[in-house]
Formats: sequence, C-alpha cells, structure tokens
Amino acid sequence: MKLSEGMTRLVPTVVFMLLFLLGAVMQTFALEKTQLSVTYVIVLGIEAVTAFLLGVFLLGEHTTPLKYGGTALILVGMIALRLSE
Repeated sequence: MKLSEGMTRLVPTVVFMLLFLLGAVMQTFALEKTQLSVTYVIVLGIEAVTAFLLGVFLLGEHTTPLKYGGTALILVGMIALRLSE
C-alpha cells in the first residue's frame, strides 16, 4: 500500500488489490482443511512476515536484530500452531 501512495497510483493499487484477493482465496481453501482459529492466526502471521520482509528488502526500511528476532518468533509460533493440528 505504501507504494500506491494512498491508492492514487494505478499499478501499485491494482497489485495490492490482486494480492489481497489472492490471500482471501488462499485462506478460503485453507479453511477447508484446518480450524478457523489456527488458519486465521497463520494467515495474519504470513501477512506480518511478508510485510516486514517487503519493507526491509523492497523499501529499504531500517531494521535491527531485535526486529529479525521478533519476526522469527512469529514464524516459530506459526509452525507450532500448524504442528498442533
């Protein structure tokens, strides 16, 4: 969304909307196989990790070892939830 400048630029806005739609479709398929509580948290985790990585590597945002550690904890939590099924 940051690159769309408040959804005023066409191409980044369309890409954002397509990715949003793709995420919703993927979550719908995931809900057929797992519980809502697990699926929803995993989807939010994927979104958070993806946003972090895109911010760092695409937008050049400053990061610290603590931010990487927090992101790693999100990943570990997602794996734990998935394995608990």
